[in-house]
Amino acid sequence: MAIVRGVVGFLTLLFAFWIKTTGKGFYFFGIAGAAAAIGNVSGVLLAPVLRKHLREETILGGAALIAGVLALVLARGGGMFSLTVVACIVAIAAAASRVAFDALVQRDAPDAARGRVFARYETRFQATLVLGAIIPVIPFTTTFSARVCLFFIAVVLVSGGLFYIGGLRGLRRTVGAGADAGADAGADAGTAADADAAAFLGL
Repeated sequence: MAIVRGVVGFLTLLFAFWIKTTGKGFYFFGIAGAAAAIGNVSGVLLAPVLRKHLREETILGGAALIAGVLALVLARGGGMFSLTVVACIVAIAAAASRVAFDALVQRDAPDAARGRVFARYETRFQATLVLGAIIPVIPFTTTFSARVCLFFIAVVLVSGGLFYIGGLRGLRRTVGAGADAGADAGADAGTAADADAAAFLGL
């Protein structure tokens, strides 16, 4: 989830600096903001439907992967229109992932620790958003074409999704092996591992 949140921060300031450097009207920033808002609402509405058919972990990994693949496809065209569409797609992924992560914590975290878990991970998510937003502040990044930026976003999202899915499988194998020696200890380890891996995606 942190990965997607970082991409959200990256896109937000990227639009702002591009509008300033290219002289495009602020109406374009408004269009991008509206697209992101529509994506956010769509993601919130879509997440409960997905949860009826998929596990929270699958939603988290799939959201990053699908958003990354679509960004890669749109990178072929480039341009501000493609970036606006990607902003909507990333917003959908971020909102759906956030709902899935909240459900994951509520499902697996002990009642007494939920508040602490939410606070800890929300701090990480906000820090990742800020780090993503710092990248467009670097002067030379505003000279990159939309195609390069979309390709960068695609690589980050796809890599994060694959890392999460691969890591989750490895952790489950470890937990499964540990379950032979102690089922309870293995389940606790699996819960913590799922939460940490999901938090990495920042959704």
